[in-house]
Amino acid sequence: MHQPVVRRWSRLGAGFVQRTIIFRPALFCASINAMPAQENTLARKRGRPATGRGQTVGVRILPDLMDAMDAAIAADGVRVTRPEMIRRIVADWLRERGFVPQPKPASITSEELDATNDG
Repeated sequence: MHQPVVRRWSRLGAGFVQRTIIFRPALFCASINAMPAQENTLARKRGRPATGRGQTVGVRILPDLMDAMDAAIAADGVRVTRPEMIRRIVADWLRERGFVPQPKPASITSEELDATNDG
């Protein structure tokens, strides 16, 4: 009876050696199941989406300030991350001191509409 033989080149030490593998029918069974091609999708990154601008600043925060910031996050009602809360705190501090211009109001309420703000 003829036994199936496979010859492969294998790396052994500094060189390559040809190996012979004999498959015995009682010990080897193979079936081919063709799988459909899978799409290569990138895993979503965690955290804030990249804006392409800005600079990363590493800051060490002491435990008492971290606890106070966590309390402020909890009291805010809207779940924000620590980095986002730090951005908000710095932006508010800079606005209060006039280093950053005050943001323009998003819209005018119906109570504020009159002839003075017609554009």
